[in-house]
Amino acid sequence: MKTYIRALAVVGALVLPGIAAAGDTEPVKAFVPFAFTVGDTTLPAGTYSVSRHFGALDLLDVSGPSGRVFSFVGRVEAAGRTDMRLTFTREANGYTLSEAWLSGRTGYVLPEARKAREIGSRDTAATVTIALNGR
Repeated sequence: MKTYIRALAVVGALVLPGIAAAGDTEPVKAFVPFAFTVGDTTLPAGTYSVSRHFGALDLLDVSGPSGRVFSFVGRVEAAGRTDMRLTFTREANGYTLSEAWLSGRTGYVLPEARKAREIGSRDTAATVTIALNGR
């Protein structure tokens, strides 16, 4: 069993980065003036590069002064063209990245925001939007 798990880990380490890199978007940059969370990770204020990995992994890549965080995302479409931006939800415990709009009409919603949207728990929460700089 241990051999099987090790083999699976080696295959994942070799194959998954290639899958993710196959259709990456070019990173866009934003200065975030406050600490925020992505999934279970809290990131400090600073300049961040954000890109989307296409393919089997469906990941948003947030890279900044303290390293790199990946988060699973769901794709959403807007009726008209939207500006490139990050949207954060502000709650009592701080800011959480909830959406990333990297180009055109396509945006990406992080899982916590999708769940909250479904149950309507963030209707009264404040949001903050930060524009992204182009490539």
